[in-house]
Amino acid sequence: MRHGLAKVSKQCAFLLTCAGTLTACAGTEPITKPERVVSKFAQALESGRYREAYGWMSPAYQGSVSLNEFRQRFEANPAERLALSAQLARTPQATAMQTRMYFRDHPGPIVLIHTKEGPRLSGAGLEFYDQSSPEATVRSLLQALTAQRYDILLRLMPQAQKAGLTPAALEAALKTAPQQQALHQLRLALTHSSQPAIEEVGDHATMTYGDHRCMQLVREQGTWKIATLE
Repeated sequence: MRHGLAKVSKQCAFLLTCAGTLTACAGTEPITKPERVVSKFAQALESGRYREAYGWMSPAYQGSVSLNEFRQRFEANPAERLALSAQLARTPQATAMQTRMYFRDHPGPIVLIHTKEGPRLSGAGLEFYDQSSPEATVRSLLQALTAQRYDILLRLMPQAQKAGLTPAALEAALKTAPQQQALHQLRLALTHSSQPAIEEVGDHATMTYGDHRCMQLVREQGTWKIATLE
């Protein structure tokens, strides 16, 4: 009897070990739905769990942006971090082939790529002031003007135009009455241009908006900048 109980006890221990293993495996099962990946990322970002949020980024993104750079990018602008996480916490309005997801109040699509661990965020669409396309750069211009982010306005300028210029110097130059009036008219024109026409040729793009206004954009090292405004 004693040997029988010992045998049963070993069998129970084996079954419990197997059950624990199965539970652990189930808990670490790769997340395959893009919307769950974005939701997990948004939750981690909102709570300031940067290492966890960074873990949801694609290998290509992690290869070009370090964890420290990722953390600094969001720690420097907590209001924008919370705004982004709130936008991504909503149910997506549309999903195309489980790679591009659109969220209410968020200006552009969140792009995911598929890896062996499941979908991971590519990084596209996560920049609060995105410059990945001419359209995104124009949206970023309007956001920066509204928020009076002179550091972002400086970032939107081509390298040759901002040589030696600082955000403080740019702010001082744009605070004059004539410049403020011009910026106000620019914001109005961009806000009321529902479908601006953008023609892109290589590393150059031209956008017509408002009352026959024209904006020239140029791509420098993969990032679109605003070269001239009318």
